Amino acid sequence: MNIKNIRFVLLILLVGLGFWTKPAIASQSIAHSIPSKLIAPTGNCGSSFVLDNDGWFGSGDTTTSPNYVASGGNPDGYLSLADSATGGVWYWEAPYQYLGNISTAYGKTLSFDLKQSSTSNQFDYDDIILNSPNMQLNFDTSYNPNTTWTHYSILLDETAGWQVDGEGRAPTQAEFLAVMVSLIRLRMRGEFRSGADTGGLDNVLLETDNCVGQNNVSCQSAFAHTDEGWRGIGGVTVALPTFHPTGGNPHGYLSLKDTATGGTWYWDAPAPYLGDVSSAYGRTLQFDLTQSSTSSQFDNHDVILNSATMQLNFDTSYNPGTDWTHYRVVLDENAGWSVNGSGVVPTSAEFQAVLADLQQLRIRGEYRSGADTGKLDNVLLETAECALADPTISVAEVVVDEGQPATFAVTLNHASTQTITVDYVSADGSATSGDYTATAGTLTFAPGETTHTISVPTIDDSAIEDNETFEIVLSNLNGAAALDELGEVTATGFLTMSGSMSSLTFGAGGFLAHDLFVTMPGNFNLNDGKIYRVTDNDANGVGEASLLLNGNPDTPLSITVNRNGLAGFGAGLFMLNYPSNTTQRFVHTASNDAALNLAQFSTSSIFNPAMIDFSQDGLLVTAAQTFTQFGGGNDGRIFRVDAAGAVSAWADGNNTLHGLWDNNSTLAMAADGSVVNFNQKVTNQPNELLRFKDLNGDHDANDPGEAFFLAQANLFRGALAYDGDGNLLIARGGYNNTGIYKLIDLNGDEDYWDATSGDFDAGELTVLIEGLTGYLEDIEVADDGTLYVIAYQLFSGRSVIYHITSTVNTTRASATIRDNDTPSTAVSADISSDTVWDIAGSPYYVQSPQALHIQNGATLTITADVEVLVDGSQIVVDAGGSLVVEGVVFTSHLPQSTWAGIVVASGGSAEFRYCTIERVDDGNIGTLSA
Repeated sequence: MNIKNIRFVLLILLVGLGFWTKPAIASQSIAHSIPSKLIAPTGNCGSSFVLDNDGWFGSGDTTTSPNYVASGGNPDGYLSLADSATGGVWYWEAPYQYLGNISTAYGKTLSFDLKQSSTSNQFDYDDIILNSPNMQLNFDTSYNPNTTWTHYSILLDETAGWQVDGEGRAPTQAEFLAVMVSLIRLRMRGEFRSGADTGGLDNVLLETDNCVGQNNVSCQSAFAHTDEGWRGIGGVTVALPTFHPTGGNPHGYLSLKDTATGGTWYWDAPAPYLGDVSSAYGRTLQFDLTQSSTSSQFDNHDVILNSATMQLNFDTSYNPGTDWTHYRVVLDENAGWSVNGSGVVPTSAEFQAVLADLQQLRIRGEYRSGADTGKLDNVLLETAECALADPTISVAEVVVDEGQPATFAVTLNHASTQTITVDYVSADGSATSGDYTATAGTLTFAPGETTHTISVPTIDDSAIEDNETFEIVLSNLNGAAALDELGEVTATGFLTMSGSMSSLTFGAGGFLAHDLFVTMPGNFNLNDGKIYRVTDNDANGVGEASLLLNGNPDTPLSITVNRNGLAGFGAGLFMLNYPSNTTQRFVHTASNDAALNLAQFSTSSIFNPAMIDFSQDGLLVTAAQTFTQFGGGNDGRIFRVDAAGAVSAWADGNNTLHGLWDNNSTLAMAADGSVVNFNQKVTNQPNELLRFKDLNGDHDANDPGEAFFLAQANLFRGALAYDGDGNLLIARGGYNNTGIYKLIDLNGDEDYWDATSGDFDAGELTVLIEGLTGYLEDIEVADDGTLYVIAYQLFSGRSVIYHITSTVNTTRASATIRDNDTPSTAVSADISSDTVWDIAGSPYYVQSPQALHIQNGATLTITADVEVLVDGSQIVVDAGGSLVVEGVVFTSHLPQSTWAGIVVASGGSAEFRYCTIERVDDGNIGTLSA
């Protein structure tokens, strides 16, 4: 809906408004850890799971997130995912390092190792899935994994057996390449058998072009096809190593056999690892080695770095075995490096100087005296391009018994070198304040820490109720980390025009359906106002404006449409004009006309009107009436115009809770029919956000209890709107100090304010974007969730419509509270003899399928303070039966349910004293006697 600020005639004030897009919500069910960016890998992209899960997660029909297992892989660590769900298929999903433009992987291979907990009941399905925005490619392997590690190597081209999803045909070369240019998802099947299963993943390798160039390059060698330029140097008989396509860790590897004695030979890195690798400082050099024998081993420098002026040496704490042995060496002065010849520790400046001019990198290949054979695989020099990604933070869902604390595990997928903080707050679901204790705070991850917990107390009550849920919400992440669904807000210029735009709206119906309409008021009393229609016909992200109305008799301040088809108003545009005699006209046009056909809709003497918008009660108009700059105040109004054009006060300054003061020019319509207003109050009074709703159906919100306080907003002067998920957007005015913010009621208290702290509730105010140049005059959220904002740049005399795109910046997980209350006494059989229910057995839970009968000749006596819970059936006193109760509560077994009451048949009797009977649906209470 259109939202804009009033322009005062004498002061010519231009006050801004703002906007937002409908966020996209992820659908991970257990632990959310979706990275926030996509980059194109520059080398071979691999995950050997030596330290952590490398960002991999499970998707599809899985109920858990993967566990990192430090040993038992092929070799070293691996990922394990245990799934108890049935009926679907789950997949291993690749992190962002594997996505983006991977076109250099075309014609190469994707390889990985899998294992399963059992090979029984295996079934076939798509084993590998590649997704671009426009196409999905599927691949079926010829064999399923075993209970031991099973290797897969898949050729990445159109001839290998890939199929276009849903079409049963092979892709063309152009189609395959198009998918690899914009890869957004890569999945490998993890579930191969029906029922509960556990899958393992190790040694993922996506081959792309090997490292090229020497500056800030991520160098990685997995030796899938060639020796990649590595050579032997030092006391070695033959410098050229042998490439082996299989037998590595996994895939190919290099071996070098040496028969010389008396010296030490080294693996010598090729040019891509050399030059300026200063971004590797503080990161790691990793590699795998084996030896033909472990006898007669000796010590020497294991890793050597040479610049033109200095050599640095590093000695590891262990020698390689005859199986693959992994090494991880930290590249900084604190890790144990020494300056060659002196044995002293290098300074930070010296170490960084060597990395900035690295001329030689050597890894020891000889560890035993005499003839030997050494092997090399999986070299990785971490630099800025191939360092471990910033850690992603996730929160896992929990299930807890009532009365026990709900402990949420918040984890980083790997440690960071920086301090990371994230805010958290609890949010109601079906569980509310009586079920758990609201919690908010900030978690701090010190460097090296990966796990924290949030404990939320739950409340044990005696009510028998369904399982209930609430959420913990993470937001405001600070530090080198990525929050699930965290993204950036981007403002792109959509249309720039000379003059001052004041209002915009999207059409609905006919030629209005998808177009943006903008008002340009012009000069007061000069009849030069304009309305433009803005389209993007060539879909290039730039709007084209066409003039629909020129020289309007008055000044078009605000424009809107009857978007929801409110009866009696008709279709088309409705416009608020500000003429010299303070008379307002609301003008509409047929929705299928190619130009505006003006027709006066209503006239009224409303002083200082600001904007119009539709509500469930009709067309609403904001007006300041008088304002403090001219000696007035406390008489702002929101007026209602009905379908006949009649005007009445809808909300005014006489409301007993909160008056509308001064420039109450902005409105936002909520989905529940309420109206949010920005209430700019008198000097030295705090501005307020208020919500109004017509609760009694009299077509106004002037009655007691129909105005609600939402928050103080001293920093804000501007526009309001709702995004597609029901969150309130607000814009801060000012020329260069502008901002658009989102307000989310996380704690379910129906406002955004903490009266105790005098500030917004924790986590409920989020910055979307700041620093747009100009006064933000209006915001509009399109039907598809896209956000547009007008910024009037006063000094240049032009207006810019910005198109704003964004992703959301919270992640959340739910806690399920299991009810553990059971009645002391369950009753399912009819009462056939005299029976007494006393306090010792309370509460009594009536579970009869149809009705509990007190039969002929039987008397049921219920003593004081007993509670009787009924599961929806009736209590029936048969002829000749008797019910005697005093001080008893009869109610349904669940707070949200009802029961069928007490029925006394002809000839039966019932006596009630001081009883409460509640939640009865069409019940019947028979003869009462005192």
